[in-house]
Amino acid sequence: MNKAKIIWICVFVILIVSLLTYLNYDKLVSFFMNKEWELADSIGQVEITDYLLTLGTNSEFIVVGNNFLNGYGTNVKENIDKAINFKDIVACSNGDYAIIAQKNPAEIKVINGGKVVWENSINNANILGVYINKNGYAAVIFSQVGYKSLIRVYTNIGEELFTNYLASTYAIDVSISNDNKNMAIGEVDTNGINVESKIKIVDLKDISEKNVSSYNLESNELITDIEYTENGTLYIMTDGNVKQLKDGNITTIVDYEKDNILSANISNKKNIVTVKTETNGLFNTKYKISIYNDKETKNYDLEDVPNSVECLNNVISIDTGSEIIFLNSSGNFMKKCKYKGQIKDITLFNNGNIAVLIFRDHADFIKIGGI
Repeated sequence: MNKAKIIWICVFVILIVSLLTYLNYDKLVSFFMNKEWELADSIGQVEITDYLLTLGTNSEFIVVGNNFLNGYGTNVKENIDKAINFKDIVACSNGDYAIIAQKNPAEIKVINGGKVVWENSINNANILGVYINKNGYAAVIFSQVGYKSLIRVYTNIGEELFTNYLASTYAIDVSISNDNKNMAIGEVDTNGINVESKIKIVDLKDISEKNVSSYNLESNELITDIEYTENGTLYIMTDGNVKQLKDGNITTIVDYEKDNILSANISNKKNIVTVKTETNGLFNTKYKISIYNDKETKNYDLEDVPNSVECLNNVISIDTGSEIIFLNSSGNFMKKCKYKGQIKDITLFNNGNIAVLIFRDHADFIKIGGI
């Protein structure tokens, strides 16, 4: 091979490398700046089969089955082992508290620090949903004869504060602020031609009709989820957008159609996390995680639509189908872990420092941050 051919081959290789670098510049910068080669480590496994649901608190990974309630700590050792007789259940966790309820007969258990701290039941009721804030204040949505929805609120020691009766509307969701001062209720009225949704804010420190504020949404907007943030802003998720209630005003932050949103999540109580698409040309579709904060939006590019997105505090987990990518709430890469097999569920606990990947017959504990 003569010198001229060698020079042309070298020039060709340099052009190809330059072109690939130009086309993938953002990915390359992100890879090296964020150390995207860092893998999260497995710290242990436990057997898990025939379960109904899983929850994560600050100290426990909780597994609820037909006749058992198990909890595992950050050392992957079993801290809770209780026999229960729950069948059809709903649950919620926040901070180091978890509330677990059987729908019918209506029975409630609240866990804190690896122990059942109080239990209760509601006669002749069917539980529809539950909520608990990080201080242990709990709300139970249920139905009884004569009412479409009732909401019973409990303190962190199980004392009943009051019961709210809804005769003509359905309570879709509730949320209690971190300072225990307010409870938000997402209500839906389906009696007319159009669906009507509204938010009620109940003052828990002075419970009276005069201290209830009401905010109507647009006609035919269906509330699906509500959540107080750490600073007291209320996020309202509907079937077409995500709004915020702040300082007595409701504004739309994300519009699914206009912003090309595939899914949204408000469960980390800090910001709005969405999966969105961007189309450049006929066959070039990109996907990204977009994190909406008060003042800015952070983005993280993906190769494809993720299987699931989970949030807890400062951590966002993204299941791509072959690996889990962990971001912080600012959209920065933290770690990733590869897996084989089919994941049934992902549960974050210990403030998001540990992710539990749940497979058919076992759960793998993955360390993300410092424990």
